[in-house]
Amino acid sequence: AKKQVKKNEIIIDQKNPFNTPENNLYIVISGQVLVEVSNSFGKNCYYDLVSNNQLFGTESILETHPYPRGISYQARAMTDVVYLEINSQFFLDHMYINPKLYHYILEDVTKRYFSVTQSYQLMNETPVVRVSNALLNLARVLDLKADSSKRKKLPLYINQTFITKYIHSSKSRVSEAFSYLEEVGTIERKPITIINEE
Repeated sequence: AKKQVKKNEIIIDQKNPFNTPENNLYIVISGQVLVEVSNSFGKNCYYDLVSNNQLFGTESILETHPYPRGISYQARAMTDVVYLEINSQFFLDHMYINPKLYHYILEDVTKRYFSVTQSYQLMNETPVVRVSNALLNLARVLDLKADSSKRKKLPLYINQTFITKYIHSSKSRVSEAFSYLEEVGTIERKPITIINEE
């Protein structure tokens, strides 16, 4: 079913989502959705942005769920969003008979996997490296185009607090990294703008 929500509306808000009978997955047609998975201690386990033609809720296609109890899953619209909500069994039935759809899903999941893997590989890097990588990754996810002066302006909701959660760091370290990147002429703040991608 095709659905539409306004900015800041909740699309999914579930405790123990992998134990519920609702096995749906979602494809964003337009807009941006923030997906946040937390454990029972309130710690953020996964914090990611999903944009046009990307999926979320793909966990629902697994027949067995090797997930611990006490997981909360929330998806919130960061802009006005149009999306498709599809029953996972219906989706699987059609995916197997449509090689293009199968390839598309595999490509999207693989990109997400590499993005998460890269984030973990950078966990021991300096905050400047991690913040820089996050900004470039978000610009890619959002498919931001450079303006005439080769600047890429991120949406207003992507601020230092957002980046702090996105890279699992402290506010002070992220603030220091932003100050450094601004000093060397890589970014501007308010709104965050990449002014030197190289």
